[in-house]
Order: sequence, then structure tokens, then C-alpha cells
Amino acid sequence: MITHSVAILLVSVSISVAFDWYSFTEQNYAAIQSGLAHLNEAARGMNTSMVENQQISQNAIRELVVHINQSLISLQRIYPEAANLSTDQLPTTTWYTGYVESVTDQFRQASTNNVMMPAQGVVRNILNAMDDLYHQDCGEKYAADLIQPRISVGRLRDCLTTNIPFFQGLTETTQLLMRYSMTAVDATIAQVQLCSPNSRSCFAKFFTDLPRMLSNIINNIINLNGVPNAFSQPANERNQECVSLITNDIDEAIQDIKANVSAAKRPFFTGFTCVRN
Repeated sequence: MITHSVAILLVSVSISVAFDWYSFTEQNYAAIQSGLAHLNEAARGMNTSMVENQQISQNAIRELVVHINQSLISLQRIYPEAANLSTDQLPTTTWYTGYVESVTDQFRQASTNNVMMPAQGVVRNILNAMDDLYHQDCGEKYAADLIQPRISVGRLRDCLTTNIPFFQGLTETTQLLMRYSMTAVDATIAQVQLCSPNSRSCFAKFFTDLPRMLSNIINNIINLNGVPNAFSQPANERNQECVSLITNDIDEAIQDIKANVSAAKRPFFTGFTCVRN
């Protein structure tokens, strides 16, 4: 009679703590999808910032050429000697606008390799952990712990959003040099006023030397040559470290859950029971 009562009690306990693996699977998949959505949102935000800042930097370069051209047109209205001057005589700036686009594309690809691809590994580790728990005794005791903020692929979004200020820094650096260059153009052209109204030799020298002076200003853009990489190279290394830190943290949390499952097993008569610590 006592044995029968114990059997009824054990059946009752077993039913009361039955774990719904189907519901858990749904919740885990939903958590993974939510994390991926946050990661993709961050990727879109970073890409939008990259494209916008790339365009601003390129426009800043083009605006310098436009400013020089407008300045030459103003000279031509006053001085016949300026009739043959044009920006066609000056160095081109298209190399830098293409360079900025190239570095942007390279960084976008690097971000895919450094962040988005490892994110797939995080998802696999979460799914593998879920499968391991399903096949382990006492796994249901800690299965729900897989659905927690610490174990989320969405944490990798921070590795992307931290890049945005650095793209803005690239733009601000380019704009700063272009503003200086425009000021230099104005100061150079203003030197025409140093010539007396009837001094043919002074005007001749000014307009002969002007293309060279303006070319020197445009050639100063070469100082921007290393600027995009100066921002992107440290960012690539930072992204790799960010992913490494987060994935290590997630892996540790998963291993802790598995260790808790093993520790939850307690001897019970000829078998064992599961006790959550």
C-alpha cells in the first residue's frame, strides 16, 4: 500500500514538472530571430552611415573644384588676361572620390567577414546547446536558461554601431581640409589686387603663376590619401576584438548551463533525480 502511494506520488510529480520542449523550441527560435533582427538593423544603420558619409566626403572634394571654377569665372569678368584659365588645366580630384568609395566597400566586406559571418557560428552554438540539453537527462531543468539576454546573437550589434562615429570622423577630416583649401584659393586669387591697375608685368606674372598655385592647393588633397585607412584599419581590429569578447562570453554562459545540468543529477534509489541548484 505504501509502495503504491509512493508510485502515485512520483507519477504526480513527473506530470507536474513535465517540460514542453515544443514551446521551448518555439521560444528559442523566436529569441534567435529577434537577436538576428537587432543585428541586421545595426548592419543597415552602419551601412547607411557609411554611404552617407562617403557621399559627403566626395561632395566636399567636388565642391573645391566648383569653388575654383567659380573663382576663375569671376576673374574672367574683370581681367581679360584670365580668359584662357579653366579647371581643365588643373589636376583632377576623381582619384580621391574613387578611393573613398573603394575603402568604404572594403570595410563593408570586412564587417561581413568579421561580424556577420561569426554571428552564424553563435546561432549554431545556441542550437547545438539546445539539442544537447534535449538529449541529456535533467536538461529540461536548465533549458530555459538558453533564452536570456546574455546568450543572444543580437549582442554583436554593438560591434557595428560603434563604427558610426569613426565614419563621421573621416567626413569631418575631409571637410576640414577642403574648407582650408577653399580659404587658400580665395587668398591666392586675392593676390591679383597687389598689382597696380596699369602694371602689365605684375598681371602677366600673376596669371602665369596662378595655375601652378591652384594646382598646389589641389595636390594638397594627397594628404588625405591615408585618412580612410586610418579610420578603417583600427575599426577592423576593434570589430574582431568585439566579436571575440562577446562570443567568448556567450560560450561561457552556454558551458555554465551544461555544467549545471550535470550537477543537477542526484542519486535516487537505483536511478537518479534532477535537482536544480
